[in-house]
Amino acid sequence: MGYHLGVDMSVWQRVTNAKQIYRSLMALSGKTEPFCFLNDADPTFGEKYAALHAAGFAGHIALYHYVTDTPIIDQIVHTLGLPFSCPVAWDDEVQYGRTWEQIKDDGILARDMTFKAKRRFATYTNEWFEESTGGLPRPLWLASPGTYPSTECLVWQKSWTATVDGIEGEVDLDQWMGNDASFRSFWRVAKPEERVPGQLTPDDVKGTWTTTFEAKP
Repeated sequence: MGYHLGVDMSVWQRVTNAKQIYRSLMALSGKTEPFCFLNDADPTFGEKYAALHAAGFAGHIALYHYVTDTPIIDQIVHTLGLPFSCPVAWDDEVQYGRTWEQIKDDGILARDMTFKAKRRFATYTNEWFEESTGGLPRPLWLASPGTYPSTECLVWQKSWTATVDGIEGEVDLDQWMGNDASFRSFWRVAKPEERVPGQLTPDDVKGTWTTTFEAKP
């Protein structure tokens, strides 16, 4: 029995054959189900999602949001407002003038809002960032290319320069570090009756903010 492998893609990668990606990761991992993280700022996000979904990745696609220097709440609202019910990874790896405590608080707010929307959550970061903040919200998707992580994580980003059939250009390669039960739990899509209907308000989440957003199915 092998281990689950995945890729994460942004605008810098082009999907040429989604079925080849699926077959290649299956072969590399020892015939276990692959997974994929897609960047929500990629203008081809929808096309990639549709192609991967049809190729066998259905139920094993997540989106990730790269934190910028715009207001944090606006970023969270944008990402959770996308019409997908898949897990969300909060990619925080640049300080942008924030204190370490502020970065940790931003991650907690993103996690709490994601959970309120009945979505699975992970924090993408590196070991230096994780140590500097004193611990970011779990579970972690940890960047440690070429080096086995010393910090416990759910996903290990093990390479930034992998080549995978069906993808044009080098791509990040990820390995699932949890067991099969954690894999099934993380990728389980919430049933319609479990999702939060209508709008979430400031009273629904930890923290103080004023914007509401639609919890899309």
